[in-house]
Amino acid sequence: MTEIRRIPASAGLDWYKQGWELFKAYPAMLVILFLTLFVLYFVVGMIPLLGALIIALASPALTGGYFLALQHAAAGKDPTFEHLFRAFNDPERRNPMLVLGIVALGAQIVMGLISIALIGSSIGTIFALGGMEHGAMIGMGSLALVFLAMLANLIIAVALWLALFFATPLVMLDRVAPIDALKLSLRANLSNFMPWLVFSLILIPLTVVAMIPFGLGLLILFPIVGAAIFRAYEQTFEHGGSGESAGSSGDV
Repeated sequence: MTEIRRIPASAGLDWYKQGWELFKAYPAMLVILFLTLFVLYFVVGMIPLLGALIIALASPALTGGYFLALQHAAAGKDPTFEHLFRAFNDPERRNPMLVLGIVALGAQIVMGLISIALIGSSIGTIFALGGMEHGAMIGMGSLALVFLAMLANLIIAVALWLALFFATPLVMLDRVAPIDALKLSLRANLSNFMPWLVFSLILIPLTVVAMIPFGLGLLILFPIVGAAIFRAYEQTFEHGGSGESAGSSGDV
């Protein structure tokens, strides 16, 4: 049984410090694994129409593989490419990870439909009631619909971020059922909203700074963020031991 711990707001900063320490143990391989993910996403994303769909469905499995590599790094074992692609070779992980991808894709589709419906309605109103006498009223109504679409999408995006934040490592490392993992991640982040908020706010300036040298700093930042999220996952949950141990013979 995976239980949620209550942690202080200062943990949001500590996760970065601990993530940095974990990254320093295997910096080259963790950067190479991240680059592999980036190249895969870039190449697959160039496939017309299907690229974005493939990425949405496969990204939880690949991200889970990165967390598995981090788990081994935390145990003092070398992270490898085999860890990165483990979910694709393990039916017990592959199908649950696919479910996470479907949920994320579904949320993105809902966000797109909300934008199309509300903004499309606004444009339709403009054409139907066009004219100088209705200009101010139509303009205000259109802005209200656009704002409503943005607000609805923001709420969905934040909820999705909260739900997926820990869901991937919970499924990959603790073998929690995907829907249960999404609920557990959402509850964990709402229960520990302040450390989650501190972590998310710190990420904004770090990303801006990392992008200054032609975005090259992201090659270091993103692996560190991944390691920080792994440490956050370790500290946020009481792990019941149902997941795969980094020291098990199957992972050597």
